[in-house]
Amino acid sequence: MVLRERQSLPSFGRRGRRAKPQVLRGYRRLLVPLVATSESDRAVELACRLAADRAHLVAVSVIEVPSLLPLDSHMLDEEVAARALLDRAGATADSYGIGFAPTMVRAREAADGIVRIARAEDVELLVMGTGRSSTSFGHARRGTTVRHVLEAAPCRVMLVTPDAERARAQDAA
Repeated sequence: MVLRERQSLPSFGRRGRRAKPQVLRGYRRLLVPLVATSESDRAVELACRLAADRAHLVAVSVIEVPSLLPLDSHMLDEEVAARALLDRAGATADSYGIGFAPTMVRAREAADGIVRIARAEDVELLVMGTGRSSTSFGHARRGTTVRHVLEAAPCRVMLVTPDAERARAQDAA
């Protein structure tokens, strides 16, 4: 739950109990970047759970176009994969009764496309699945896409990481 109103001094009822602050029942505009990972699928489910009544979920699949090609070049395999991701996310959103807007974007870097859509759609929360690996000192290491999104996003960002068992298996490999 997110407190959306300005906090004032606590008000007390007749019996001296503190009145409950008004809270919204969730986020109204959410963005989920999609990639072919289980963390991305979990991010879609989490976004649907965090969504308020009459919320709008934007799912974006970014097709990264190499700098040697024009942005509008034909990348049929990537487009088919992106449509499949968007269809799967749409089915999940539909099962939760959430409004869904599939978006396919072409960009040189995935992070630039994600941030651009977040600004254009005026989202309140960006829910992003991410892999995790750790260094020899045990600190989490994130990819450059996640790092750039965290730095440049105009809204809150929530990261969905692998579950603990899978993360340990990846670290051991």
